[in-house]
Amino acid sequence: EIVPVDLRLERIFADALSTTPSSLRFEAFARADDDPRFGNADGTVTFEELDAMSLAEVAAKTGSYAADPSTRPTLGDFVAAQLAFAIGFRSSGVCTPNSAAPR
Repeated sequence: EIVPVDLRLERIFADALSTTPSSLRFEAFARADDDPRFGNADGTVTFEELDAMSLAEVAAKTGSYAADPSTRPTLGDFVAAQLAFAIGFRSSGVCTPNSAAPR
């Protein structure tokens, strides 16, 4: 059986965890790589760099990324959770990621 799967990769850059439209932002991703506290400025953003950046700090700086910091403490955690909304099943379903799986 062929099953249609939608890749909505723009959701990775959305500042809200949902399938509804929200603002797309890249500033925090760039900062995760460029800021020496988090990254190495090599032009490649990694989960290691995103995990080094506190979601509370990102939210304070941008005024966005509304998520519970106790369940999603880093930008990396937020992006991993966002993947559930980036992959769709049969045009309407949302995938449920395995939170225990390594990134």
